[in-house]
Amino acid sequence: MAVFVINVPGVWGVIGISLALAATVSAGFGLVAVYLVLLNGTVSRRPGGHFPSYNPGLGTAIVLFLPLGGYGIAAIQQTGGGTFLMHMTGAGAAIAIHVAIIVHTMRQRPGL
Repeated sequence: MAVFVINVPGVWGVIGISLALAATVSAGFGLVAVYLVLLNGTVSRRPGGHFPSYNPGLGTAIVLFLPLGGYGIAAIQQTGGGTFLMHMTGAGAAIAIHVAIIVHTMRQRPGL
């Protein structure tokens, strides 16, 4: 249940809002979605290097998230929407969402 509550409004809802704002207000708002995808791809890669167990997010990160995130940044830069402020907004939102997920996960673990 926690995965659903975290991912639907906290990740996919934010991505939807970001893309709607990018389409209607400024392309720079798309950087929120792009940085969420890039950070998720980076975070998904880390456990694969530390633990020998299978991580389904690792394949998705390498094949989809990281290349599409890089393409997204390049595309938004070409539109002129990639201002410093928009990059900071996108990166800040992605970091804040991931910190909230980590804090929530840590609180759910007994003894932490």
